[in-house]
Amino acid sequence: MAVGFVAGASVAVTPTLALLEVAVGLRTKVDLSNYSQARVCTYVTLLDAATALAVQYSLDGGATWAYLDGASGPSVSVASGGVQTGSWVNLAAGAKADVTLRLVTTGGNGIAALTLGNTSVQFK
Repeated sequence: MAVGFVAGASVAVTPTLALLEVAVGLRTKVDLSNYSQARVCTYVTLLDAATALAVQYSLDGGATWAYLDGASGPSVSVASGGVQTGSWVNLAAGAKADVTLRLVTTGGNGIAALTLGNTSVQFK
């Protein structure tokens, strides 16, 4: 299953910070009860060498957030342009539920900009 965050038009993130939600409007609700792994895929049109794109989940509608693997992933580097695909990670037990997802940037320096095209999270 693939959950799309950006389809068609690009989303600009200016500037990217150490932890910044890509866009509040890009949150989505999905039931991950029957899935065990996830990865992030994106199309980078304006890159930021220091930044990665990651996915977090919330069980309480967005009051608190955690990474899908319980640590820092799934994530994908946006240091190169074009299609970028992260590695598969195992979902944390808490993420295997009806959750809200959001995209965040990690490692940004607060100066560089980032522009993303089609972006999705894949689950299996």
